[in-house]
Amino acid sequence: MYTPPSFGEARPEVLRDLMRRYPFGTLVSTSTTGPQVTHLPFLIDEQCTRLRGHMARANAHWQTLNDGSVLAIFQGPHAYISPTYYAAEFAVPTWNYVAIHATGTARIIEDPTAVQQLLDDLIAASDTHGWRMPWQHENSAGMLAAIVAFEIDIERLEGKAKLGQNRSAEDQDRTARALAASTRPGDRELADFMAEYLPRKETE
Repeated sequence: MYTPPSFGEARPEVLRDLMRRYPFGTLVSTSTTGPQVTHLPFLIDEQCTRLRGHMARANAHWQTLNDGSVLAIFQGPHAYISPTYYAAEFAVPTWNYVAIHATGTARIIEDPTAVQQLLDDLIAASDTHGWRMPWQHENSAGMLAAIVAFEIDIERLEGKAKLGQNRSAEDQDRTARALAASTRPGDRELADFMAEYLPRKETE
C-alpha cells in the first residue's frame, strides 16, 4: 500500500481498535484461476497478531487458504474532499480515507470446539441484542458443516490514515467543519474520526 510518511499508522493498539471498529473486511488470496476475494467479518486478537473468520463451505475460496499467503483489507471512514474546503487559492480534489492491510498465513480451523468458540466470539462482538447461538438446537450441526472457519497469523500490518495531514492546520479545520455539516453520513463519520484521531496523533 502506497503510504507517504505523514499518512502512516503503525501503532498496534490503534490498528487493533480500528479493525474492531470496522471489522467487515475483504479477504484476498490467489489461485491458479486468479485472485479469490470474499467479504466477511473478522475478529482480531488483543496482541494484534491473529485474525479469525469463516465463510460458506460452498465458497471455493476456502480451498486456497490452508497454509497460504493472504491479505485482509479493512476500510475505515472515507469521503470526497472538495477544493472548496480549503483556504488555499489553488487545490485539487482528493479522497480522504482510513485503510489497514493485514498480510499473513491462513490455516483452516478443524477443531469443532474452536469453530464454535469463533462463532460465539463473533456474535458477542456484533450482536447488540444479546442473542447467543443455541448449540443444542437440532439444526446447529448442519450449520457448522456448512461453513469453513480459518485463522490468519499476521506477518505484516500496514495502516494508512489519509486525513489531510499534508495540508495546513487551517485547511484541516475547514475540511473537518465542511464534512461535519454535510448531509452525507459518511462525510460526518470522517469528520468525527478526524476530530478524534488527529489530536491524538499529534500528541503521541
